[in-house]
Amino acid sequence: MVELVSLDNQTESTLTVRFSDCRDVDPIARFYFDNDHPHVNKIKENELTSWTEAGRFLLFTTGDENVVIASAAKLHSHFNIESRSMRTWTEIGASRSTLDKGFSLYPFIVSAQAFQELFERAPSEQLFIKVKNHNPKVADIVRQKIGWQEDIPSAELLQVTNRTFSSNHSTWFLPTAEALSENAGIILDRIENPVIENVKTGSRIHLDFSRFALAQEPQQSRLSAICHNRDEESFSCIPPSIQPAAA
Repeated sequence: MVELVSLDNQTESTLTVRFSDCRDVDPIARFYFDNDHPHVNKIKENELTSWTEAGRFLLFTTGDENVVIASAAKLHSHFNIESRSMRTWTEIGASRSTLDKGFSLYPFIVSAQAFQELFERAPSEQLFIKVKNHNPKVADIVRQKIGWQEDIPSAELLQVTNRTFSSNHSTWFLPTAEALSENAGIILDRIENPVIENVKTGSRIHLDFSRFALAQEPQQSRLSAICHNRDEESFSCIPPSIQPAAA
């Protein structure tokens, strides 16, 4: 648990926000082992390693590189025989935190992971979030704070995620272009206002974005353009299925 301070204190705890690299395999594996949760599916060892090395985990770390928040952008792929092409989907999930509840970071986490994937390796098909039906609070956050829309997964997507229509006990969410514009704004606002306050305890944490890829150029300018919907080229990273309609 990160030691926090009250609003009356002159100093604040600091967490570094960044995406993973090859040095994080063991810390991430240990973090998920120590913080197992029934709402979070276990990640296979080979997937954890490959996703970590590819930068698919968003991390919040202490000064000594201890992970206190982690979230994954999970790759799902399927070779389509008819089109003879590899089709890919990216699932934002496996979010875990050891911070006290009350910092409301989940919208930022989802937004950051969505755009890192879109900028670096946009899926051929879709981004999605899958929330188990017995976790309605998170589903409400996805609807109301993140703005993604409920959707019925295709048979192909159910297949690649090892589910069927009868065994699907989750609510699936997809982003719209409008929601992504709002998500870009969430990221930019947090970069501009890096101190977060716990609404329940009054504790504060300063977020260090010096190693956060989306706070660097040209990515930050691309986020700004998408947030303000300034030009069609800004949306070139978005899969055709969620491209904004032509004016």
